Amino acid sequence: MGTWAIKIYDELSFDKAFGQSFHLISVIINMILMLNMVIAIFSETYARLAPQRRGLYYDGLIASMPAMKYEKRWGILILIPAPFNIFGLVCLFTFLCIEKKSPRLKSINEWFVKVAYSPLALLFLIIFMSCNFVISPLAYFKVLFFKIDKVCCSCCQNKRRSM
Repeated sequence: MGTWAIKIYDELSFDKAFGQSFHLISVIINMILMLNMVIAIFSETYARLAPQRRGLYYDGLIASMPAMKYEKRWGILILIPAPFNIFGLVCLFTFLCIEKKSPRLKSINEWFVKVAYSPLALLFLIIFMSCNFVISPLAYFKVLFFKIDKVCCSCCQNKRRSM
């Protein structure tokens, strides 16, 4: 809601609490009105697009289908990660030199997929292992302190009960 200098109401002739409460009520009412306007905008947009929702959904789904389809013979050309796009040219020239119905095309595609995604897999493995290396001692000490706390608290509670 922001920060205001409410000290301007300290000098009122009848009561400073009245000025501060008036200020607070006007801010709350303005916030409610703005929220109501945002809801009205969303509601109008939904009402306009609701009859077309199934068509819009299918249109988006159909438009994204070619990008999601993995072809066993040359799928690497579609799915190659962004930093390795130049590697796609080597794949393309290889695929153009081999016949479309060749059984070797599938195995070559699988090899290209493994080569293209290996650097990313190695990078994520290094990140995962380094995070585990940093967090594991912290988790160990947290569990150790938790167990010590539970043992000490249970000993103190047993002494209190016996007294």
